Parts: sequence; C-alpha cells; structure tokens
Amino acid sequence: MTESQAAQDDLALAAAGRKMPAVALGTFVFTAICLSGLLVLVNRRDWWVGFLAASVVSILSAAISLVPLVWGLRGGMSRAPAGFLAATALRFIVSMGGCLIAVLAGGYPGVPTLVLMLCFYMALLGAEVFSLANTMWPASTRPKG
Repeated sequence: MTESQAAQDDLALAAAGRKMPAVALGTFVFTAICLSGLLVLVNRRDWWVGFLAASVVSILSAAISLVPLVWGLRGGMSRAPAGFLAATALRFIVSMGGCLIAVLAGGYPGVPTLVLMLCFYMALLGAEVFSLANTMWPASTRPKG
C-alpha cells in the first residue's frame, strides 16, 4: 500500500467517524418505530414499560459508545479496530448494567426490558458494522462474482 493510499484510507475513516452519530441516531429511531409497531400488536403494558427502560438505556449506551468509536476512526486504520471493539464492549456493559439497574432497583419487567435492549443493541451493532465495512472495504477492491 502506498503512502497516498494510506492517507486516503485515513481520510475515509475520519469521514466515517463524522457520520457515526447520524448513523446511530437513524438506527435508533428506525428500531424504535419498528419495535413500537410490534408492541402495538403484543398489546401488553409490561412490554411498553420495558420499552421505555430499554430506550433510555440504549440512548445512553449508544451516546457513550460513540466516544471510543470516533476516537478509533480518527486514528486511522491502526486504531479503527481497537475503537470499534472498545465501543462494542462499552455499549454492552452500559446496556446490560443499565437494564439490570432498571429491573432490579427500578422494578421494570425483566424479560421485556432485556429483550428490547438486545434489539436496540443488535440493530446499532449491525448498522455500525455495515457502515464501517463499506468504508474500510471500498467497492473497487471487492472480489467480483
């Protein structure tokens, strides 16, 4: 890899870091709308209460996990994987810890809270992986066929 190609890759990662907050917000809103539609069909109050707790915890964990993710992306290809793994681990710790606090201390229903948190977590993880894969693996270098 030439030095100019490495510089272009670093610029592409920095640009991906700038758009990650929008990706996270869009993913959260889309997931919340989809889950709300499913909860209308379920029609059980405890799932709506769990949805509230999972939503609050997921917003907090997504916001906190953006810090190591953007830090890694701004550091180029050498720091991007470390930032992604740190963000994923931090988001899981905050999500699980927040939901356990909501369930154990706040009296929120356990299964709905944890299941809905997992939906938010997996949606954001998938969106980040998709966005980063498109940035790190440009279409021109993908194998054909």
